[in-house]
Amino acid sequence: MNSKQTNLISLRHCLPLFVFLGLACFLSGCRHADRDKIIRRATPHVPTNLHVVDQLPGNFQRVIVLPCHHEPEDELLIDYVDTVFRQELTKRRAFEPVFLSREELNRMIGKSQLTPQNKLPENFLARLLSKYPGVDGVMFLEIFGYRAYKPLALGVRGKLVDLRSGDFIWAIDETFDAGNASVISAAENFQQRDQVTTFSRHSHGSVLSSPRAFTKYVADATFGTLPGR
Repeated sequence: MNSKQTNLISLRHCLPLFVFLGLACFLSGCRHADRDKIIRRATPHVPTNLHVVDQLPGNFQRVIVLPCHHEPEDELLIDYVDTVFRQELTKRRAFEPVFLSREELNRMIGKSQLTPQNKLPENFLARLLSKYPGVDGVMFLEIFGYRAYKPLALGVRGKLVDLRSGDFIWAIDETFDAGNASVISAAENFQQRDQVTTFSRHSHGSVLSSPRAFTKYVADATFGTLPGR
């Protein structure tokens, strides 16, 4: 058998593999095209599970912001979540935030974090007013349902309380799941609008690939529901 015949036999053996690979690429392309169509048709996600007053009181200027609560208290997670949420809240300029560290909170009540859901320590609000005179409110934040692999997910609970009256000004309990087309659409809109600083304009999909970038989107969407003036 000469080399030409050998090559023809080898090609016939490889042909089914080439056909299979081509079909797989075609089907994969179809799936991506279908996904993109679904996302383009989706209405961008807007948080709805919330309570919010029409506008902030005129004298509501300074707010103590507690560290994000998370169980278990995963330091690697809460460190960067605290940082990202604080950055996005500061950008909003809704009021002057006074960020309380975990160490400061622990010195006050013997705990480094508080959940918005549980009963507060006795006289906690009065103690905040005494320790930080001139503040008008306190914000509680909690993250839950964290998923660091695709599709990314993060849940947020938050409350903003008027320290003088004890009334709720704002409360939210929302899950952002990148398995939903509406969340993907909103997250990609955020990236196009904000151009997340750690990524370039050409890094399409980064907000859906990076837990930190996705957290920026979640924080932006969460604080976007705060009342205006």
